Amino acid sequence: MTTGNDPTTPSRPRARVVGRRRLVDRFIKLDVVDVEVTLPDGSTKVLERDIHDHGKAVAILPFDRRAGTVILVSQLRVPVLLAGEGDGTLVEVPAGLIDAGETAAETALRELREEAGIEVRDLEWVGDVYASPGSVTETVALYLAAYSGEDRVSVGGGLASEDEDIEVLEWPLARFSEALDTGAIRCAKTMALGFALRLRYPDLFA
Repeated sequence: MTTGNDPTTPSRPRARVVGRRRLVDRFIKLDVVDVEVTLPDGSTKVLERDIHDHGKAVAILPFDRRAGTVILVSQLRVPVLLAGEGDGTLVEVPAGLIDAGETAAETALRELREEAGIEVRDLEWVGDVYASPGSVTETVALYLAAYSGEDRVSVGGGLASEDEDIEVLEWPLARFSEALDTGAIRCAKTMALGFALRLRYPDLFA
């Protein structure tokens, strides 16, 4: 449904939170939220939704223009395992949650050091997106990051203190591009950043 004469303007029902109860308060917060929505005819309706909150995150695609490569990581993702996708490992870009007191950019630089073993100077912001807006409050700040061999400071692999066991992958751009086109990349943030890289730097894929 649209408002007025502008077909690009969606009709947004008025909504307000009228109730909230917490079911889980661990690494994630799981709440049952009651929302009163005013419908186009003026009547109201209360909707009940299960909402998952664990904070905000970042995701970064490092690319080496000179070498023609990108850095990806592979790690166990239990939801992928539960979905029946092989052994549960997923190839994706370095990513992580924003810690208290950090900016998104600071988190991105930290995650590149911890997961990919590189220390870059500049980040190129692509956008902030909702990961799964039907039930999750998380937004993900997406970045591209140019790197070179001189930026490598460690082997990466994540933090043992956080039970991370991450394999660092350096793929040729041609392989990465093919994986995007064939659907071999199953991670949404990785796909978004991969297509952003192709749109912004088409010469890398020529």
